[in-house]
Amino acid sequence: MTRSLGDRLERLQVKRELSKVQSQIDVFWRQKAKQHWMEDGDCSTRFFHRVASMRRRFNVIDKIVVEGELHGDVSLVKGVIAQFCEKLYH
Repeated sequence: MTRSLGDRLERLQVKRELSKVQSQIDVFWRQKAKQHWMEDGDCSTRFFHRVASMRRRFNVIDKIVVEGELHGDVSLVKGVIAQFCEKLYH
């Protein structure tokens, strides 16, 4: 089934509009989350401490596997990461 040039252009326009609306929805929810954080997050509340604790747990590297070997000691993890970066940037 062949489509005319007009159909293709209309479809492209609808896709652009849909993308624009999706972007606006994303911005709305990001702003809403930021508003909630500003209202409730800066206080020393249970919500703030829960979010901070979750972020801290998420950002910690306590174990790492390098070349099939598991490293779990904190000092070893730091050393393995340092060696990786040295190899990467030399």
